[in-house]
Amino acid sequence: MGRLEPMESTGRLEAPYARDAEEIAGELETRPSRGLSSKEASRRRQVHGPNQLRGHETRSALAILAHQFASIIVWLLCAAAVMSLVLGDVADAVAIAVVLILNGAIGFFSPNFVPPGRWKPSPASRRCARASGGRAK
Repeated sequence: MGRLEPMESTGRLEAPYARDAEEIAGELETRPSRGLSSKEASRRRQVHGPNQLRGHETRSALAILAHQFASIIVWLLCAAAVMSLVLGDVADAVAIAVVLILNGAIGFFSPNFVPPGRWKPSPASRRCARASGGRAK
């Protein structure tokens, strides 16, 4: 096969997951068996940026906790608890407050807590670890 010339930035590939790997490699002007030269890899890194996943937005614990009480249903329950106190029904007010606290605690801890030893890597993360030589996080 002939020598490949440096690739011009063509933007995004259309549905690469649904196409043949050889077709994609041809469009990217590379050969999977050989890869890119160091010079071409550096040039593409300068043009397209580093080959890494985008980070996700992190929120503080306080923001996550506050989000648990942002629902209209929660505010209605708060109003019901206050009305129960005003009307002298302390037992109902305490019951509603306990439900609100439990709801907030479950919503806060569920997505943020996984007991040690309970997390199992997904098939996708195992593939990433194999492809990167075991360095997937």
